[in-house]
Amino acid sequence: MLIAFAKSQGADEAVLRFVDESYRVGWNLQPTLQYHVKRNYAGIFYSHLKVSGEVEAAQALALFAGYSIPFTLRASLGRSTVDSNLHNAGLVVGRVFPLKNPALSLKTEASFARTFGSQTYLRRPNGQEVPVLSQYADNELRQYYRDYGYLPSLNLIFAYRFPAKD
Repeated sequence: MLIAFAKSQGADEAVLRFVDESYRVGWNLQPTLQYHVKRNYAGIFYSHLKVSGEVEAAQALALFAGYSIPFTLRASLGRSTVDSNLHNAGLVVGRVFPLKNPALSLKTEASFARTFGSQTYLRRPNGQEVPVLSQYADNELRQYYRDYGYLPSLNLIFAYRFPAKD
């Protein structure tokens, strides 16, 4: 959705392609404060989203540093790992639907988050950071995430509540 939204708003096609092709794995840590009224709830949250993947070093150099790498040298530069940490804040509203077992429930919710900060790193296959290229990528992607980091979400959640200890 982020890619589609950014594209509709006129984002740089090369940056969109980089983000779309590079990131393959991610995780999200999202602490949330919620206020419940009967079966409905609303809340605020912080989300730390980490995404990782691989990119050709020559592609990253050309995109972020403006260096055109001759085709004969591209293979010798190899691939690099790219990691981005996104910091988001958002709002959530939802409803709880109890199931027959009192410990189980189904939740439907809608949320909206906004990216307010990010850090991006490029590393060689041995894990060593490429500082100059990381700085170029971080500066470019930080602006991209600020301009286009709107993250709407519709969620269906199967929940289990652990029994309270007496």
